[in-house]
Parts: sequence; structure tokens; C-alpha cells
Amino acid sequence: MQQLALQNEARKKDYDATDEQLKALQPRLDRYNANLARYDSQLADYSKRVDAYNAKCGGSTPLPQDQYRACLAEKGELAGRKIELDSAKGALESERTGIEAEIKGKTERLGAISREMTANLRAWEAAQKDYKAIFDRIEAVRKRLVELCAAGDQARDPFAVRLCVGAGWDGQRKDFTGLTDLPPVQ
Repeated sequence: MQQLALQNEARKKDYDATDEQLKALQPRLDRYNANLARYDSQLADYSKRVDAYNAKCGGSTPLPQDQYRACLAEKGELAGRKIELDSAKGALESERTGIEAEIKGKTERLGAISREMTANLRAWEAAQKDYKAIFDRIEAVRKRLVELCAAGDQARDPFAVRLCVGAGWDGQRKDFTGLTDLPPVQ
């Protein structure tokens, strides 16, 4: 039982350490969320610019030469901005994947530790129950022997004859206190 308790103490330390590592990811997660919000804002601005470009430069009507050149220049700017946004999106995706992998690993570890601690607790409770049953049985036998030896009626139980007679010869008291000198329940 003591070994199970020590195992649970070690598991609790491991659980607490893993939980602290999980909590330490929070600033990184906050930075990611801030970067994601910034990216979403930039993407919304880009979408507005694309819509404005399509309204101004799209369609099947031929444009005057100067407006056509302005549309080509704006199209180049939009294409460059699209490349920047795609690169930022890729960086955000890889960061998200890394954070999710760490969170998943730590969460799985916490679950495994929790299951181990629960199993240890159940085993400890079962051992505690068995110990109590044994102690109760010893106490019942002790009471029976005390009653038989005190009554002096050992003829009813040959087992009691040996113990009652031996108790007097060994210099022990007939209340069999030695049977209760068991280690304390932990």
C-alpha cells in the first residue's frame, strides 16, 4: 500500500510538471492568436482592395490606355501582396501545427498520468479493504480465543486448547494482545 502511495506521489509531481509545461504554452498561444488576428485583418484589407480592383478594372469593356496601365500596376501590387499573405499564412499554419502537437502531447500525457493515478488509487483502496478484512478476521479470532480461554471451556474447540494452554506456559496474558500488534493502517 505504501508503494502505491509513493507511486501516486511521483505521478502527481509528474502531472504537476506537465501541467506547468502546458500552462507555459499560453503566452505562445496568445502570440499566435494576435498574429492570426493581424493576418485576418490584412486579408480583409486585401479582399477589399481586390474587390475595388475588380470593380474598377474588371469587365469586358476596353479601358483607356492610362487607366489600363494603372490597372496593370495595381494588379502587380495585388499579386505581390497575395504572395506576402500566402507566406504569412504558411508561417501561421506551421506555428499552429507545432502548438497543437505540443498541446496534444501534453494533454495525452496528463490523461495517461491521471489514468495511472486512478488505477493506483483503486489498487490502494482494494488493498486497504483486504487489510481491513484480515484485521477484522484476526480481531474476531482474538475475541473468540479470549472468550474460550476465559471460560475455561476448551473442550469445545481443540484449536483453543493449544492456544489457551500455550498462552499460560509462555507467560502471555490470556487476552492475546500480541494478535493486535499489527502495523497501523495507512
